[in-house]
Amino acid sequence: MNKVLVVDDSLTARNYHRSILQSAGFTVGTAEDGAQGLELLFKTPYDVILTDINMIGMNGYDFIRRVRAEEEYQEIPIAIISTEKEDEDMRLGYEAGANVYITKPCNPMTLLENVKMLGR
Repeated sequence: MNKVLVVDDSLTARNYHRSILQSAGFTVGTAEDGAQGLELLFKTPYDVILTDINMIGMNGYDFIRRVRAEEEYQEIPIAIISTEKEDEDMRLGYEAGANVYITKPCNPMTLLENVKMLGR
């Protein structure tokens, strides 16, 4: 496991997560919304996906549902990383098909531990 796709409309968040993951030896692809995330996923196999919820265009919930709708991608672990902290947001994330829900700001060690756990 070494390829992670980061989907977030915030350039700062994408760069932050990419930097942490690359420094730990992961190869990282980035997308600024769900539609671009799907394009990258369909072209390149990834081992883990990290996605935000609130994005313009296709939000994180819809992105996860679209990934889960594709048979060959149903088993890819997905972590939501969002500022949304309400129980309802977490419930919707898990119902959409997320494996883990992490709130921002995300501690680098928490991010790495979750990505490593998901990649097993």
